[in-house]
Amino acid sequence: MQQANHQQAEHATAESRKRILVVEPSRINWIGLQRLLGDAGSTELSFCRVSKLTDAKKKIYEFKPDVILFSSLSRGTDYLSLLSFLSDIASYHHKTNSVIWLQHDMAWMVQLFHAFGVDTVLIDPVNLYQITQCLGSDQTDKAPKNAALLGKQERLIALALLRGRSATAIANVTGKDVRTISTQKKSIIRKLQMTTNEELYLLAGKLVYLTKINGLSGETR
Repeated sequence: MQQANHQQAEHATAESRKRILVVEPSRINWIGLQRLLGDAGSTELSFCRVSKLTDAKKKIYEFKPDVILFSSLSRGTDYLSLLSFLSDIASYHHKTNSVIWLQHDMAWMVQLFHAFGVDTVLIDPVNLYQITQCLGSDQTDKAPKNAALLGKQERLIALALLRGRSATAIANVTGKDVRTISTQKKSIIRKLQMTTNEELYLLAGKLVYLTKINGLSGETR
């Protein structure tokens, strides 16, 4: 009977742990993150690591994480696919916090990630307290989404615009009036804290360039 109670207690403890799904391409970085959190005594966290975005899309349904952490985004990341995935998390996984850890020279992406539903964006250098806070905080203490969060339809249109499609092309595909698309485009630009179409096109170009250059160079953090 004591053994049964002990097993039930262990199971209850495992169930009560916060589930953290980590998207980390580098095994070395993953080992370092585990040691860092281990030194902090974060035994209340249960981790599952995947190395690819495609694996994360599958694992989120199996693991049902409380938090999904993207700890490295500097190696050939398909940023449009990432934004689409983040949009899905915001739409269909309301109880899952999304956290992105960026290198200091990628801080220009903060507003974009918040617009697609990311709860927390960390910028290097990041200290242990910041990491444990965003991974271990209760859902009841979850900060509200950024005020500039794009609506579901706006996110779809934003993705199309970032892929280089015109308002007319989007209207033809969606069956909406081009004036409606143009109005939503203006709202997207405003929420991204921009003032002109050119800024949006520049952002799209930077995402494409960043994806290609990282894919070619194979940079590591």
